[in-house]
Amino acid sequence: IEHSMADATNATINLGASSQRGEVLDVYESVVPPITGTLQLDESLEESLYSTGLYFNIDSRNFPNGEIRDQLHVIDAIPQINYVFTLTSNQVVPAIDETNEFGSAIFYVNCDTGFTEYMIS
Repeated sequence: IEHSMADATNATINLGASSQRGEVLDVYESVVPPITGTLQLDESLEESLYSTGLYFNIDSRNFPNGEIRDQLHVIDAIPQINYVFTLTSNQVVPAIDETNEFGSAIFYVNCDTGFTEYMIS
């Protein structure tokens, strides 16, 4: 994941719909771009991923509940699953209008193993 935030404090993958704040599934050790890592999905989380029920959130000092956010979106489901998303401040719940920060990411899921790789910028 790449992002433009100079004061990012926390980066997470969460379970939740676009209009809701959700349960944190994974917290990243570093918020310095590019943010990379892996996440093992069980069947329930995989279903959430297919239905845009997972999102990436980056917090800052001024917005500790999230400054930029986006749901994960499927871009190619066969034979592997690929997702792309753009993080913006108007997707944070509640929405933030005072920031121009942004981010983006690509996720790859191996359907046979459930192994997930991603790049967040």
